[in-house]
Parts: sequence; structure tokens; C-alpha cells
Amino acid sequence: MDSYNEQIVQRALVQAQTEDPNRTSLTIAHRLSTIHSCDVIHVL
Repeated sequence: MDSYNEQIVQRALVQAQTEDPNRTSLTIAHRLSTIHSCDVIHVL
């Protein structure tokens, strides 16, 4: 995914989390910039 589309997806995820703070999201990423706002990070 290019940087522009990644920003669009990140904004949508932030908005979804804001609307429902009890929501759990699982993010799989190759770039650290994708997960910089995560509360918990697990590395495999």
C-alpha cells in the first residue's frame, strides 16, 4: 500500500476507535509507521 492510501486507512481506523473506545483492532504491518499509534504491539 502506498503512503497516501495508508494514511486514509489509518484515519478510518482512528475514527472507528474514537466512535467505540471498547473496540479491539488487530493490525498486521510491515512498516513501523503503521503501528505507531497502537496501545500494545506483539512481534512474531
